[in-house]
Amino acid sequence: MFGWMRRRVLLVFTCLLLASPAVAQSPVGNRADGPAAPVAPHVVVRDAEGHTTLRATRLPGALSLDGRLGEVYYRDVAAVSNFIQMEPFAGQPASEKTDVWVFFDDQNLYVSARNWESDASRRVTSDMRRDANNLFFNATVSFNLFDTPWGKGDSNLISSRVTYSLSPRMFVSALVQYQASADTVSTNARFRWEYQPGSELFVVYSDGRNTRGEGFPPLLENRSLVVKVTRLFRW
Repeated sequence: MFGWMRRRVLLVFTCLLLASPAVAQSPVGNRADGPAAPVAPHVVVRDAEGHTTLRATRLPGALSLDGRLGEVYYRDVAAVSNFIQMEPFAGQPASEKTDVWVFFDDQNLYVSARNWESDASRRVTSDMRRDANNLFFNATVSFNLFDTPWGKGDSNLISSRVTYSLSPRMFVSALVQYQASADTVSTNARFRWEYQPGSELFVVYSDGRNTRGEGFPPLLENRSLVVKVTRLFRW
C-alpha cells in the first residue's frame, strides 16, 4: 500500500478547544461562510467557488506522537486531500499529494498530515548547517529607493555573512554590512551552542563605525556584547 511513498510526516498542533464536543460535532447557528458541514463519514465539503468546510472527528483512541501515523483510525477516517498550490502556481492543483486529518478530544484539537513525495531526487537544500561541518558564505547588494511625504531618498546596503558549523549543535557566524547613505559599517559576530536539547548559549558581539572621517579603522560609534543562556526544564 505504501510501496511508492518516500516520506511520511506527522504534524500535530494542539490548542484549547473552545467549543463543547457536542457543538464541534453538530455545528448549528452561527457558522463561517461556506458550504454546509459534511455529514459523517464525510469530512470535507467544497462548493463551486472553492470554499471548503471540514468536519473534525472525535479522537477514537490514544494518539502517539511518533511520526508514523500507524493508528488504525488513520485508515478508518477519511483524509482531507486535493489541495491547491500557493507557490509557484497559485490556485493550481498541488504537484504532490497531502492527506490531512482533524481530530479533537475534550481538551485539544489535533491536526495530522501525511506528505507524499514521488521523486526524492528533486529535493533542493541550500543550508545543511545542522547536519554537518560546513562553511557558508553569502554576499548581498541591496538598492532601495523610498518616497515619503517628507522627501525622497535611497538606502544602499552591501553585506557579507559567513557561517561555520562546528557541530550539529554549535555554530559561529559573522556579518559585515556597509550602508552607503549613512557611511556606516556595522559588524556582528555570533556564537550559538545547544549544550543540551532545548537549552542554548548565545554570545553576540556588535559594533557600528562611521566611515566619514579620515584614518583607519573608522570611528567607533557603538559597541555591545550580549550573553544569553536558556535552560529547558522538564517535569
